[in-house]
Amino acid sequence: MPVGLPFGGPDGTMLTPARESGETRQQPGRTVSGVCHGTLGELCQGPLRTATSTADIVATPRCLFRLFALPYDTGVVLGILTGIERADGVFLGEFALYLSGRHRVIRRLGTDIGFHTAYITGPGTVDTTTVTDLLLEQYRRHGEEYERCRTDPFKGFASGHSASAALSQNVLPKATFDSMLAHRERFVADGTFVAHTGCLIGCLFPNRPGSDVESDLSAYLHSLGHQCSFAQGGYG
Repeated sequence: MPVGLPFGGPDGTMLTPARESGETRQQPGRTVSGVCHGTLGELCQGPLRTATSTADIVATPRCLFRLFALPYDTGVVLGILTGIERADGVFLGEFALYLSGRHRVIRRLGTDIGFHTAYITGPGTVDTTTVTDLLLEQYRRHGEEYERCRTDPFKGFASGHSASAALSQNVLPKATFDSMLAHRERFVADGTFVAHTGCLIGCLFPNRPGSDVESDLSAYLHSLGHQCSFAQGGYG
């Protein structure tokens, strides 16, 4: 794959590694965006799954920035993604309110949010292309409730996620949602979260749950026919 980064402005030359000598050679009129579009555009045809495909696409410019020891430029990455697909904000390096379809950051929340999760993955898969219209109608119908979810995280990170998870039941219901919500206090969980276009559901904790809670939660979810997984999230 050809690689290169702009040097001296968008209309300047592009430096690429020279395979034989280890020196650099110049190619006029090409930028990292153009190289990535040309290469990734051939690979990414048709509808894509956001989180994983976004990570794969972003990996290319990340490698290029590191290769040439240049600072990471979110604007370049946004420009690349805009020409390819709707994208999750997993590449931003911080929490943010992000419009995945318009590739626009509405509000940056920083990295001072950390949490732990206990989650399960339900059976089956979700084709996001078949639920887009349902989700958009859901967001329009419950605009005020989602607006509150957008502001609640500033007061309590888990509360906004719990409310959003409950609203998600109207579109892609999770079979274990009501049971997990009813047992939330038993496991001293701060909130409940779901994958809005997937099969994942879990509990949010401000700190890693103790061994007794982990064992109790694992046994409970096993009784529902699921294997429990634990992971740390966020940046804090």
